[in-house]
Amino acid sequence: MQDRATSSKALAKLRSTPRWARWTLSIIVVYGLLGFFLLPWVADRQLSNVAAERLSLDLSIERLYFNPFTMLLEIENLRAVDVDGSPLVELGLLRSNFSPLRLALLRLHFTEFQVADLDIYFTRASVSENTASILAERWQASAPPQDKPEQPQPDADEPGDIIPLQVDFTRFDNINLHFRDEVPGETFDTVLTLAAAQIDGLSSIENRRGSNSLLFQFDNDASLEWSGGLQLNPLDFNGQISLNNFTLDLIDNYVRDSLPISISDGGLAFSTRYDLRFPDGEVQFTLDGTALTLSNLAITQAGRIEPFLAAGQLQFSNGRLGYPQNTASLEAITLAGLDLQ
Repeated sequence: MQDRATSSKALAKLRSTPRWARWTLSIIVVYGLLGFFLLPWVADRQLSNVAAERLSLDLSIERLYFNPFTMLLEIENLRAVDVDGSPLVELGLLRSNFSPLRLALLRLHFTEFQVADLDIYFTRASVSENTASILAERWQASAPPQDKPEQPQPDADEPGDIIPLQVDFTRFDNINLHFRDEVPGETFDTVLTLAAAQIDGLSSIENRRGSNSLLFQFDNDASLEWSGGLQLNPLDFNGQISLNNFTLDLIDNYVRDSLPISISDGGLAFSTRYDLRFPDGEVQFTLDGTALTLSNLAITQAGRIEPFLAAGQLQFSNGRLGYPQNTASLEAITLAGLDLQ
């Protein structure tokens, strides 16, 4: 009796709820179900179907999560495999957080965008054929026939409005490009790693400045560090770049394939400050404080063991380059330990 009375009271309370409130609650529930469950399922199937039909790739996603209320998107363990079973893309995590409230200000605003543990496999099979060209050919060959003639494209020189876009925090971690070059006489394999990259305040809104910090890593402990400021509207970039511990044997395959010599030893270090601007559509470019050092250089003629040219150190100090002033200067050139045979 008590349970029946309680149920009757609950039913009476529900009936007394205004109709607009019940409709609103129903819409929210349906919207949540569609966003949390249906949309990720449809997106997963569509991505897999498009990859298979247009690119002949086997694409799988272990987890695709979307929160329709906060607009948070997460993709985990995405993998794209070619027809021969070789991997093309392996993604550990993609995370994007879109702020829908800023649409009221006609802006696309992302509070964060992160990519981690991404591996891309790229092969250069010939001078005119590589992974990108093969995928482009597949995409074009599988395109559905067009019934209507293509509309004329607008003139690329006509100015257009810049889409208001802002990304507060952008982060990339452990991004690896596996590069294989089969064009030289000896196949060349290397891995370029973007160990960490962070961009704060990326925005296309006028006069909004941001900052960037990137660290690239090569084979043999070589690294490239790049940090500075950036502005997209108008374009304005400045900062510093430094290359450290770069061994010249990384490019020796290309040298031996083009010339009858080989670089048997040598290291390269480089650093500079840069300033790139586009006032009124014109380019203004400055390199300042540029330094380049070649150390322990040894160049050997094909078929011989001993190098015919060796240098302990070749150093260029405090160089400067300016455009459109067309100015260039170099404070000093130092050569030590030169040996010619």
